[in-house]
Amino acid sequence: NIRDLTHEVTVPDCRGHLHHFDQVPQRVVSLVPAATEILFEIGAAGQVAGLTWHDLRLDGASGKPVVGGFFQPSVRKIKDLSPDMIILSSLHKTVSAKFEAAGVTLFYYNAKSVDQAFDSIETFGRMFGRTEAAQQIVKINRDQIRHVQDKLKKAGIQKRKRVIRLMGRDTIMTPGSDSFQNELIRLAGGIPPDFGRSGSVVTVSSKEWLAF
Repeated sequence: NIRDLTHEVTVPDCRGHLHHFDQVPQRVVSLVPAATEILFEIGAAGQVAGLTWHDLRLDGASGKPVVGGFFQPSVRKIKDLSPDMIILSSLHKTVSAKFEAAGVTLFYYNAKSVDQAFDSIETFGRMFGRTEAAQQIVKINRDQIRHVQDKLKKAGIQKRKRVIRLMGRDTIMTPGSDSFQNELIRLAGGIPPDFGRSGSVVTVSSKEWLAF
């Protein structure tokens, strides 16, 4: 029964803040799609009380309350769900200010590298009593990366493709130079952009976009 931990756990979030749990969180609102997907993959979807509309493609997400999007989650909708933990990023300053003094655990997720993402998967595994499932997911992903790297070496490709994750609606946006997403592009054999700016999301000018 994952509702009861056999032992207490203390785990860090991506900011390095330590969180102590004597039981599995039961009403989690996840504002970070990557974290939401991890919870679903390790078998903790039942503890997700609310998510963003970016998560609706996940198997089992249908019917779960939606609190908005990553950039504009609704504080009112989050409050209505009475969460005992909110998974958020440093961009969610309004949510942080509203719930910090309300006794709700604020768990920051912002993996800046593939290794940090793997660490976070194992952290969630410990937090939700799904250690074995988390370790298996990390192993599968590491094996896939090694497989791709072996294929790239054998292929001997000299000219690699320029690859960008395009974001934004009214403006051109993309993950920053230090994003794990650009690390994944490199691991897959592509050349990601480097606009000289770090962060989860950066704005790109039309001139920079065309140059890339």
